[in-house]
Amino acid sequence: MWRVTAGVSRRFTLHKPSGSGLSGTLLNECRLCSTRSYESNKQQDVKGSRSYSAPPPPPQLPPSSKEGGNLFFKLLGFTLIGTGGIIGYAWYDEKFRSTVEQRLPYSEKTFKYIFQYLPSSRESTPERTESLAASPEEIKQFSLVKKKDTPSVEDAKPETKIGAVTGEQVVGGQKDEEAGKDEQTETKEKRDDKELDKAMENAALESILRAVLAETESAVVIAVEMQTAATKATHDHTKKLRQVMDSEGEDSDNEWLAAVAAFSAKSGTLAQAESATENARLQLEKFRTVITDGRSNADTRDNNILLNSEEKLTALTSDLNQAITQNAKAQGEACVMTKYRELLRKSRDQLKKELRSITTADKDSKMTEQQLNSLIAHAHRRIEQLQHSLEEHQKGEQNRIEAALEKQRQLDEEMAKERIKKEHKILDASFELVADQWELDQRVEFELELRQQLSRQAAAHSDHLTNVLKVNEKKLTENFEEILANSLDEQRLQFQRDITGWIAKLKGFESALDARAEVREKLRKSQELWLACERLHSIVKNGPDVSDILLSLHGDDNHDNDHAVDPEDNRARMKPLLDEFIAVLDASANHPLVTSILDSVPDEAIHRGVCTEQELKQRFQKVHRSCRRVALIDESGGSLYKYIVSYMQSLLILSVPLSHSDRVDLSELDVYTILDHAKYHLDQGDLESALRFMNLLTGEPRKIASDWIKEARLLLETRQITDILLAHASVDGLGALF
Repeated sequence: MWRVTAGVSRRFTLHKPSGSGLSGTLLNECRLCSTRSYESNKQQDVKGSRSYSAPPPPPQLPPSSKEGGNLFFKLLGFTLIGTGGIIGYAWYDEKFRSTVEQRLPYSEKTFKYIFQYLPSSRESTPERTESLAASPEEIKQFSLVKKKDTPSVEDAKPETKIGAVTGEQVVGGQKDEEAGKDEQTETKEKRDDKELDKAMENAALESILRAVLAETESAVVIAVEMQTAATKATHDHTKKLRQVMDSEGEDSDNEWLAAVAAFSAKSGTLAQAESATENARLQLEKFRTVITDGRSNADTRDNNILLNSEEKLTALTSDLNQAITQNAKAQGEACVMTKYRELLRKSRDQLKKELRSITTADKDSKMTEQQLNSLIAHAHRRIEQLQHSLEEHQKGEQNRIEAALEKQRQLDEEMAKERIKKEHKILDASFELVADQWELDQRVEFELELRQQLSRQAAAHSDHLTNVLKVNEKKLTENFEEILANSLDEQRLQFQRDITGWIAKLKGFESALDARAEVREKLRKSQELWLACERLHSIVKNGPDVSDILLSLHGDDNHDNDHAVDPEDNRARMKPLLDEFIAVLDASANHPLVTSILDSVPDEAIHRGVCTEQELKQRFQKVHRSCRRVALIDESGGSLYKYIVSYMQSLLILSVPLSHSDRVDLSELDVYTILDHAKYHLDQGDLESALRFMNLLTGEPRKIASDWIKEARLLLETRQITDILLAHASVDGLGALF
């Protein structure tokens, strides 16, 4: 529904109310996709861009052939079909519904919202079963000839016997065959349902595994990168610390600062690595849980994707553990370096204390020979102590290295055993999968052979029934000939009655076709009106084509044949709208509303044309620049000095960036602010607001912008008229259709 609101200067703006739908839900998507859309089959002569917002064209009759959709609509269709299938089967099977609700988030709320509009599956299933069970009887009654007064074959000749096979035996054989077929059909339906459930379970498992695998891979990659960065930062800090300990010169302070910065970077990187590693472990555990659930399910445990997922899980876990091990190794080296630095500091302090106890307290006095000898003797004793301590440390470290090697050897053996167990599990799973595949192949082969045997038995039984039926054919033929004669008489009378009814229906069809032709004629006229209005709206919105401009120029007696169109001349690009308005008036068959609307069209728009919004934007650049240069000139004019000052001021004053939420104070507006607001609204495509601001100009800027204001007002009035005509054409089309 369209509503029209009146504004200033005879403006009419069309507003389309926004629909309140359930956006984001599956039900709304299904409703939106089920909406019928009518497309035009006629070639429209309107050229140019159609990106503007305009009233919809009048609906047309549905096309006879469907046009192909693009890739987006194909994908959307497949998605809706798959989603609808899942929802339908979840409505039918409660077990499958509970499985989907456990696996997919927010599916429970979606099902509750959709199923409240659908009947209960338990109530509708018996009704469907009864209707399907009754359909063969209805078909049988529809196909057979009426036999109310005709005796049956058994009543006519009850004493007839052919060979050793009686009619009761034939009927009993047919009933047995029908019962066997029903049993086979029921078994096949159960098997198909079971296979469908299994296929849907496997499809859901594959979808979940792919999604969880993508999240796990992303988390593990991030964790490995963060662990690598932490290892690198730790090595960098260790290197800086070693340089600090080795250097004792003037640059030691700078190196200490570098070491402190490296320590800060290492701490931050370690915290990030710990968080990323924890997230990766959670994702790996989630991935492992999904695989375990798939293995525990009888329908999905033979899926090949589980084996691939287990291999991927092992590889991701190995990568993460390797990165963590490298980081732990780097942390151990950093810890050793820290302990070494602390030990070195203590040794230096101890050496300073010993030297201080031997030497004099006065640093400026020279050492005596006795003090020098004592210092040398102390140094020799210290060297001997250090050598002895070094030997003890070497022996102790040798023992520790041997113990560490033994411990590492044991750890390697345990890791090897653990890896062998994992590989053994993988091989067992692979062997079990192969065995299941072999079992499945044997089962298929057995079922195929069983079906062949059943087919042979069915063929033998069919041959037996064929022989029996051939024997009874002669007996039944005589009875059927008598029945046929009676039936032909009845059918002849019934046919005459049907002919009378068909003639009445034919007359009704003729009257309906006449009414349909009248509706088509009204639709054609409404389409012609809409096309004329659409062409007028396109010329007002986007301007005429070059061919239209040349035709208008050649049709004018004031221009010779060699006249060339300058694309920069806006007046040369204007096209009189007289022909378009005449076409609209002719298409509307002099409708009173259209006539009154066209009477309000400005003469300048009819005989000269209007500028497009893009042309007004181009002209506004010059108007904007010129108005800024004469911003200080009022209605009384000004001297040359005032013009020069105004020009210099325009160069110094810069435009202020604006936003849509800025409030405008009319008391504080000046020429520059007005021009900035007008330019902002014009850039935003709001020509009406830009014109309002330009109307606030006074003095010399008003004189300069007067032509632009006049053209903008003319464009808005003409566009307003075309919008009303388009709305009238759309309403006319809807009225003709409904």
